[in-house]
Amino acid sequence: MSVNTYTLTTKFSITQANVFVEEVKTDHVNYYIFASKSTPWVNANGDNDDTAIVIPNNSYDEMELKPYNEILFGKKIGENDIKFVTKRYDWVSNTIYDSYDNSTELANKKFYVITLGNSNEYNVYKCIDRKNNKKYF
Repeated sequence: MSVNTYTLTTKFSITQANVFVEEVKTDHVNYYIFASKSTPWVNANGDNDDTAIVIPNNSYDEMELKPYNEILFGKKIGENDIKFVTKRYDWVSNTIYDSYDNSTELANKKFYVITLGNSNEYNVYKCIDRKNNKKYF
């Protein structure tokens, strides 16, 4: 089985985000967000194990029925519920990052980084100061 990978450009992502916002504003399409799956995941031994998350197999049952049957609550997304988020910068060793400064435009500043920890958790670090071009997080 071959796996196709595609890279989404920044422009494409921004365009799609704007399309989504416009659809919500015009109220021609309804979008909802919901919380589901209140029961623990179960591992191969039948034991509760929240690290044994099942990846959906794209079947109708996995993608449509199970999530809807387990919905706890939901909310229709309105225009005021949408916020754009910032660009991702992964940690690169021996890189000098910009210092955080709330008095300047930060849109294109690399003042924060994301790392993937030992337990596959994401960590975000902000560069507070860059004295003598050293990296302080």
